[in-house]
Amino acid sequence: MVRGGVGGANTQTGLSFEGRVELQNMFNHYSNFSIKQNPNFGVDIYYYNDYIGLLLKKHDLYKFLSSKGVDWNKVLSKQLLPDNLIITNNLITVIEVKYQEVSGSVDEK
Repeated sequence: MVRGGVGGANTQTGLSFEGRVELQNMFNHYSNFSIKQNPNFGVDIYYYNDYIGLLLKKHDLYKFLSSKGVDWNKVLSKQLLPDNLIITNNLITVIEVKYQEVSGSVDEK
């Protein structure tokens, strides 16, 4: 939230924060991790050269679901645009980045 701002889409603090904490860049700071562009979408994550998963952002989720033959319109009630998803084996971990200066529940924001 921007001090004195009007909230919602009119504040840019959250977008600025999301850019500074880019998950893909965080993997680059650790020598045991490496990332490589996936030929279809997202990036592949490696730990000591062993493949551990696929990192997706925003609309890449729907490209991934389509590639697996999933019609997301039948599964989800609305389109979700998560900041990051990591897919490992049969587990999808959603990472939503939030910035908050005031009290309140982040899951509501």
